[in-house]
Amino acid sequence: MRSPLHIVLLYHPDSSGARALAERLVAALYGPPATLELRVPTWLTPAPPAGAPPPLDDLWTTGGDRTMLVYLMDARMARRVDGGTADAWAAHFVDAVAAAGLTPTTRTVVPLALDQDAFDILPAENRRSVRRLPDAEALDAALQHIAIRALYLLSERSAPDVDGGRLQIPIQVFLSHAKADLNLASPTDPVRCLMDELRGHAVEQFFDSARIAPGEDFEQHILPAVIASDVVVVVFTDHWSGRPWCRRELVAAKRAGRSLVVVDALSEAVVRAFPYVGNATWLRWRGDTSAPSPSGPTEFDRFRAGREAARVLTGVVLAALRARFERTALGDAPDDAHTLHLGSAPEALDFADRADVTTFVYPDPPLPDDERALLAGLGNRRLLTPLTRVACEQRARCFTSVAVSVSTPGPEEMARLGVMEHHIATVTDEVHLGVLLSGRRIVYGGLLSYASAGSTNFVERLFCLVRRYADLAADAGCQGPFRIVNTPPWPLFNAYGEREINLFGKIADLQRGAAPSLGTLSYESFPAGRFPTIDSAERLLAIGIGLRQMRRDTTWDGPASEDGRKRPRPRLLAGGPLKSMEWLPGLVEEAYCSLIERAPLFLMGGLGGAAELVLALLRGDAHPGGGEMTEERARDVVTVKQDGVDVAVYDTLQQLALTHGLPFETRTEVAEAIRSAGTGGLAAALNNGLDDAENAELTTTRDGRRIQELVLRGLARLEARAGGA
Repeated sequence: MRSPLHIVLLYHPDSSGARALAERLVAALYGPPATLELRVPTWLTPAPPAGAPPPLDDLWTTGGDRTMLVYLMDARMARRVDGGTADAWAAHFVDAVAAAGLTPTTRTVVPLALDQDAFDILPAENRRSVRRLPDAEALDAALQHIAIRALYLLSERSAPDVDGGRLQIPIQVFLSHAKADLNLASPTDPVRCLMDELRGHAVEQFFDSARIAPGEDFEQHILPAVIASDVVVVVFTDHWSGRPWCRRELVAAKRAGRSLVVVDALSEAVVRAFPYVGNATWLRWRGDTSAPSPSGPTEFDRFRAGREAARVLTGVVLAALRARFERTALGDAPDDAHTLHLGSAPEALDFADRADVTTFVYPDPPLPDDERALLAGLGNRRLLTPLTRVACEQRARCFTSVAVSVSTPGPEEMARLGVMEHHIATVTDEVHLGVLLSGRRIVYGGLLSYASAGSTNFVERLFCLVRRYADLAADAGCQGPFRIVNTPPWPLFNAYGEREINLFGKIADLQRGAAPSLGTLSYESFPAGRFPTIDSAERLLAIGIGLRQMRRDTTWDGPASEDGRKRPRPRLLAGGPLKSMEWLPGLVEEAYCSLIERAPLFLMGGLGGAAELVLALLRGDAHPGGGEMTEERARDVVTVKQDGVDVAVYDTLQQLALTHGLPFETRTEVAEAIRSAGTGGLAAALNNGLDDAENAELTTTRDGRRIQELVLRGLARLEARAGGA
């Protein structure tokens, strides 16, 4: 199940303004899997050398069925002196347009100008396709334009050239409002402003419900317009809930599975809102909806109302894109007599008069537990999303837990690949959710209390996912009372205080890592209640051996059986910084533990970091990561902090381990062991149920849905081989 569309945002790496806009676009277009936001995978520019554009061929193979390249052009990209690369970017754009023209149904190029200087980049014949972003509303304007172009691409239609004007929006909109709310004499009236905005942007078809005369037949005149629309926009005012036709329009839209956008334009209050107005996108009208003053609206009032209408239209276009994207992802599977495909999450209204429907299929994310519990009282109906459908097909049978090793790569790695922490968190959330909903527990060694300011804490994200879907995971057969088993290593779990301990409950178990044997090593004990200060080689060696113990313990699924045999636990590995507090990069050692014990390993190398380094070693790369797995590199990066200064201690660590008889695998030894494991190919090395081609895809794709599908497929095959059917 590949994503229908991927978007790559291209900008000059030295342009802070373009980069900031790109990061905001990622947040708006690529929401986490447990939310109702857009789920279009959107990536940053892979960092090219010396400001040059990245290789074009690499950009077309991002993993989606369709690819959109968005050029965020500005004066920095247009620079031609002092090392400027404008000519290279111009050639890149021209080549991209030519390549997209060969397959217009799967590729498109969208040029956006952040300033007037951006037009100097391109030859004159290419400039008419560039859309200039207004300075004050660059984000909304960019979002709207990208969404419109994406709608064309998903519809397999060619978008016309912009030529400085507005691009026609390929959707049909139905505007539902009370006639009493339309004040054509007021230039700031919300309904009038929305009408003007819809007409001005040349929406393909716009239907105003108030144009139907009183007494005309609803089924003949209004219902067909509702059904034919892509989005129904409700202007929710003090009068709307009291109008029977407005309510009928909303019910008809929901019954037809149309996308809904509700514009909250209340001026005072409503005594009883229509109970079915929920389960929709709500946008606040931030203009003044009260009666106009005797002197009339000011120019600022007019300007603000116009901006609000433009913002609402952006929300309408994004709602249409989400519906079309998810419908394309769901595929064209026809309904049978007892199955109904919905365009949004199910609600009580969908159950009414549909006693023959036993299965409702709707876009991800799955309904959270509280909503599912309410609907369960209305009848025994099966609720499926693409995620839960795949998870049900690959239900756990003998591998009831999976070890997860995931963390954020270093900033240089993320810049090189064009990813943010947001990407790592979103993709791994998606995979975690798939594992949970297939009935398996997640074993994770990370610390709840360990994350630098603003960075991702993957344990806390796991806890949030399980709280939302604990009952759904239990329905899938997740064994035992705990969906998560947190196994923090000795002695780092000493950092857990009251806050962390209180987070554990029926969704998560705490199994502190066993204290390792440290022989005759003498070190100052670690303080309780906070993350230990690592200020000596002795302390670092002790912590490293504690982490080593935890990694080896989580490689095995429970204690040995009566005959002494232990069952290896599958491990998922993604990201990971190359620099760590120990002498080995942490996730490299996680992979090493699985490989030497022949435990199933799922390697998500497309997100870079240590996972990508392991992949390079398996493929026989002599110097992956620029020699990261060498003793020379270890001597540079393995340090402790003493009096505020980083002191290199690698050689001291090695000597301490030798003196006290403690285990100490060097980077060179671990690298060679991983290379040896890969001599028979990826499938043989990873032992994860996937063949070489599937593993090659898993190790390169960044598509969370596809990763999820491949991981569950591999687990199901492993279980079938183990006789778990």
